[in-house]
Amino acid sequence: MDFLKLLRSAEDALYELMMWLLLYPLTLWRILRHPARLEAKIREELGQNDEQRFDDAISPPMCLLASLAVSMLVPDSSSSENLNTLARWLTSNIYNEWLALAALFALLPLAYATATLLRQRLPIRRDNLRLPFYTHAWLVSPPALLLALSLLIFDYLPALTSSFAIGAGFILIWYARAVISTLMRTGGYRLLPACLVFLAGIILTLLVAFALLIVMVLEPADLARLKAA
Repeated sequence: MDFLKLLRSAEDALYELMMWLLLYPLTLWRILRHPARLEAKIREELGQNDEQRFDDAISPPMCLLASLAVSMLVPDSSSSENLNTLARWLTSNIYNEWLALAALFALLPLAYATATLLRQRLPIRRDNLRLPFYTHAWLVSPPALLLALSLLIFDYLPALTSSFAIGAGFILIWYARAVISTLMRTGGYRLLPACLVFLAGIILTLLVAFALLIVMVLEPADLARLKAA
């Protein structure tokens, strides 16, 4: 009986994996080709029951996680010696690094979703945040995949660095245009304020990443002095 349950679990896992392999590139293609239609798609999906929701696509949070999963293929050659507690925890296994990187990228959709609600003068609640957050989580998935692929290319295919940099430039321009147009369409921003909100989100994410990096490289004695102060 237990063996049959194990087989059924393996069957479900294999089927789900195959669906991911099929739906993930289709979802990325939909994001890149029709970024203006993403909000309507998400609104339609959120109106369905849980079993039918995102049955023909990868949900935005999972799409972001899947995009960054490529970075797990890069071996971590850094030494854990002389690292503080936070740095050792982050580098202890690839899953911690994966989740930390996903949380960092998720700051962008969170910032833009919050800016959209503030512009619409809606209360910041879970139900109000979900639609704009999901929309921007889908939009940030291609740049997240770009970062993950860059780690692989720089380590294993350095000869492709120049060609990859050109493609990366196009993706980043696409992302900036998609976010700004989405802010203008859904949040009611004009062009200049939308550009400023976009830059603010990028700067916020970079500041958080920089602060996290500083905390990670601090010696334990330095952290103790900061706590005492």
